[in-house]
Amino acid sequence: MKLFPQTLLRWLVLCLLSCLAGLGMASDQDVTDATPDEETSAPERARRIPVITYHHHLPQDLKMAGRYRDGSVTNSVESFREQMEWLRKNGYSSLKLEEFEAFIENRSNRSMEKKVLITFDDGYLTTLKFCYPILKEYGFTAVVFLITGRQPALAESRFLPEKLQYIARAQMAPASDVFEWAAHTHNLHSMKLNPSRSDLLAADDGALAEDAALSLAQLGQTRHFCFPFGQYDEQVTERLAHLGFRYFYTTDRGWAQPQQGRKIMISRLNVSPRMTLAGFARLFRDDT
Repeated sequence: MKLFPQTLLRWLVLCLLSCLAGLGMASDQDVTDATPDEETSAPERARRIPVITYHHHLPQDLKMAGRYRDGSVTNSVESFREQMEWLRKNGYSSLKLEEFEAFIENRSNRSMEKKVLITFDDGYLTTLKFCYPILKEYGFTAVVFLITGRQPALAESRFLPEKLQYIARAQMAPASDVFEWAAHTHNLHSMKLNPSRSDLLAADDGALAEDAALSLAQLGQTRHFCFPFGQYDEQVTERLAHLGFRYFYTTDRGWAQPQQGRKIMISRLNVSPRMTLAGFARLFRDDT
């Protein structure tokens, strides 16, 4: 039998060692201490960003003692603080809507690595009472999608944890150092006509135009719109685009990526009340 030349044999051994190293033989780490997006290259991460979604928050003791104990969209204030601390510890910074628009329309040369857009649906008073000071403490901003028809003119005189209360119109300007405000309909965030279908989808052209006008009268000229209950179709999206909206926020799971066109659809990542800190960290490691 003819033996391999010594040089060729040495080359084969080096190739084998290189392949074994690529398999990742290192021991597992606690996911909360791992580097986010460690399985994705930096250039790829810079082309997409996570948009995370919250709704309602209560302190853990109030949540567990009341009607929202098992609620599917009521997170604890303690978990929110822990998550914001994780973002800051891992080097993330939040985006303002102007920056997000430049990214999503591919008009920005800035890297989006370690960027996040934080969003809150509905405009509950708990977002202002509990989340605002935590966001401010950690230097983050966020977008609040308001159901403007449920907003009182003036601040509630008393906080009632068993009731869904909403941010007042008078409270918006003082909180605009942290929050930006966008649309979640005026009075079409309901299922009065059909228990499985949003009233937004059932509205005729006149009702939709009136609702959008009422919403914009309180918000200003925002072009950002969040679909109630995550329900949408091509027809209602086109009608809303005709009324001046351009950026449409869904509950479709995924990361935001640059797009072109009149209607830009934005996937998001929901932060569930049952999500552990390790689960939260995983949101920033993949887009599935």
